[in-house]
Amino acid sequence: MPAPTVSPVFKPASGIYRYRAQGEEKVTAGSFAPCSWQLETVTTTVHEESDGVSFDTVYDENHKERSFFRFAPDGVWLTYWGAVITCSLAPPQHSEGPYDPPLLQMKLSFQDGAAWEGTSMMGKMTISYSGKVLGRETVHVPAGTFDAWVVETRTDYRGQNPAFRAETRWYVPALGTWVKEKTSMSATRGKYTFHSDYTAQLATQPGPG
Repeated sequence: MPAPTVSPVFKPASGIYRYRAQGEEKVTAGSFAPCSWQLETVTTTVHEESDGVSFDTVYDENHKERSFFRFAPDGVWLTYWGAVITCSLAPPQHSEGPYDPPLLQMKLSFQDGAAWEGTSMMGKMTISYSGKVLGRETVHVPAGTFDAWVVETRTDYRGQNPAFRAETRWYVPALGTWVKEKTSMSATRGKYTFHSDYTAQLATQPGPG
C-alpha cells in the first residue's frame, strides 16, 4: 500500500466562493409538499476568525447555513453548524449549536481507502459520523481544472429532530476547500421534513491578495 500523502495545512482564502448548482430542495408533510425550489447558485462567504474559519452559505432565500471549521495538522474539524429553513406554508426550521467534541470532516494525510468515524453531541442530539477517502482524480469545474481528493462523509443526528447529511466532496488541499460537492440531506421537525439533493461546482473564487 502506498504511503499516505501528507498535505500542508492550507486554509481557504477569505472572500466569496460562488458555485453553479443543480438540484432541488423542498419541505414535505407526508405526501404534501408546501414548498419546493430549484438550486442554481450556491454562494459561500469565507472569513478567518480567531477560533477558526467561518463559512456562511446561501443556497436560496429559503435556506441559509453557517459553519465553523478548525484546520489542524491532523485534519479539518467541524466545530459549529447552524441552519435556517423557511417556507411560507410551514413553520421555519432553525437548528444550531457547537459539536462536542468537533466532527472530523477529513484527514489531511490522504490515502486511498482511509476511513474514520466518531460520535459527538449537539445539545440533546446524539451524532454519529463517518468518512472515507475514495481516491484522487482530476476534476473539471467552471473555475478550472483541479487535482482533487474525493472524500465521502455521512452524519446522522438522533433525537427529537432526526436528520442525516451525506456528502461527496472533491477537496483541493492547496485551496483549503472543495471545488465540487454532491449532497443529500433531510431534517425532520414535527410533521415537516426538509429535503435537499444537489450538485455544486466552483465557478468563481477570491483572487490573490
